[in-house]
Amino acid sequence: MRTEGRVFFPKLVALITLVLLCTSASAQLLKPVYCFVIALISAMSTVGGSLVLLMIVYAAVKYVYNADDPGARKQAVSMIVNAIIAGILLLIAYAIFYTGAFANIMSMISDPAVYNLYNPGIC
Repeated sequence: MRTEGRVFFPKLVALITLVLLCTSASAQLLKPVYCFVIALISAMSTVGGSLVLLMIVYAAVKYVYNADDPGARKQAVSMIVNAIIAGILLLIAYAIFYTGAFANIMSMISDPAVYNLYNPGIC
């Protein structure tokens, strides 16, 4: 069985990707991709935050209107806990995106003045 190609190909792809990411010309070519990712994360954060808020409000209303049904109240409390967990995960993901590895990679690829995550005017 031939396995040399299976081992060599991922290494080749990784090497080509590294070379492309380290050149300034490819950084200019990848700018639309970065801008798309930034816009996508921003939109998902907005939508996710809105959904968390709506889920908490819906569960609170369900809790209040089902005063005589302990099963429904338990389900409403579970929904509130799940919404709070989702909100915390959303905040962690947002923090990782803006302060973690992605921001470091973008600053290593090119000049921070060109790809400044905190400057919304770059895209």
